[in-house]
Amino acid sequence: MELTLLSRVQGLLLFIQERPIEIQLANYLSENFAPNGSQTAITVSRLKDDGKIVCEIAQGFKENETILGSEVDIGDDRPGSHAMRSVRTLILNKADFVGNYRNFVPEEFMAHFQTAVIMSVSMRKIYGLALIDDVEATPAFREYVEVTRTILSLYDYISHGGMGAHIREPNKDTNKLTHRQEVILNMIKENKTNATIASELGYSESLIRQETIIIYRKLGVSGRKDLLPEVPA
Repeated sequence: MELTLLSRVQGLLLFIQERPIEIQLANYLSENFAPNGSQTAITVSRLKDDGKIVCEIAQGFKENETILGSEVDIGDDRPGSHAMRSVRTLILNKADFVGNYRNFVPEEFMAHFQTAVIMSVSMRKIYGLALIDDVEATPAFREYVEVTRTILSLYDYISHGGMGAHIREPNKDTNKLTHRQEVILNMIKENKTNATIASELGYSESLIRQETIIIYRKLGVSGRKDLLPEVPA
């Protein structure tokens, strides 16, 4: 495998050892999956008992809010449904969409991206990655994708209580907020939006959104409303 791709595999292995939550892993892949280091748009979808594949994470797309929560049937003529049914990986370019999925040609992909990678990492979960460059001809790219898929499958297995889930001793400081999270928490309590916080701190809004989810989890609250001061009646 090419050295650049090998270093990305090694980086991913080191990252999952830190036991990230799923949205942190999605953010990492968005920033580190593409061979040339460009940003990657990503979706994470899960198969429900009723046969619907529901998108649970979407970032990097202009239509994130529309994509999030969208669902397709496992029997549909869609790349995600195909990957889920066959439990395999698909690497597609624009011609593949037009030629193989005539009833599903995503407008945003056709306008802004060149390559799509759809990986089934378990019987119930798929990752979809959209790359802005045509990387299919990159040496060892298919091997790189399959190694990445194996790592994500391992992560999914461990995160759901599989073998090795408790190999590492629990970190007593797991629920301790980092300095950045403390700053963000104080700004949330000032009723500032994620966009405002991102602008004032100089971070991306997706990073702030990710950090707020971690803050909620660490504090054991359900959302922003639980952090805002109560308004006297």
